[in-house]
Amino acid sequence: MSCISEIASGIAKDCATRPAQGTSQALYGNLDDIDTVTYSADGGVVTGITRKTGKQMYAFESTDNGNSVAHTFSRDEYGVAYTHTSRHTVLDNTETITDMKVTLGDARVFTVVQRIFEGSDNTGKYAVAGIKNGMKLSVDTLDTNANNGTNLLEFATQAGEEEALGLANLWNTDETTTDAIITALLTIAL
Repeated sequence: MSCISEIASGIAKDCATRPAQGTSQALYGNLDDIDTVTYSADGGVVTGITRKTGKQMYAFESTDNGNSVAHTFSRDEYGVAYTHTSRHTVLDNTETITDMKVTLGDARVFTVVQRIFEGSDNTGKYAVAGIKNGMKLSVDTLDTNANNGTNLLEFATQAGEEEALGLANLWNTDETTTDAIITALLTIAL
């Protein structure tokens, strides 16, 4: 893919659509479990994620604002650099969660979230973070006297491993096809 350094289109406002923040679903997966990722011609949209045999993604449930993804733009001597972050609020601090956090210490993960606001044409329904270089656990905060005693986990791109693009949409052909990709990600790959 060649570098394009010109504006090629405008951005239109859809007055009949009001954006809303938040996510309704978050899936986490190990970057090493990915076999292939396919992209649109310009590289800004993920059109497919194929996992290695025996691998799957995992749903992290929370409140509407308990999961989020974000990116931050910067520029360095190598050009554009995006830091991706994914935050998850753990609502129930069980022994299983405590054990899982131990394994997350050095895991390199990526995240797919379903947005509350899916875009005026639904092509923004799912956002993907960390799909190229992964993210690592960078914050694990628990204060029993704050935020209703919930536990905040944050995963972030590591320094020197920034992504060339911001968050990508996951979209393929139509909403039904795209939803099928999400369902498949939660199933163990054969």
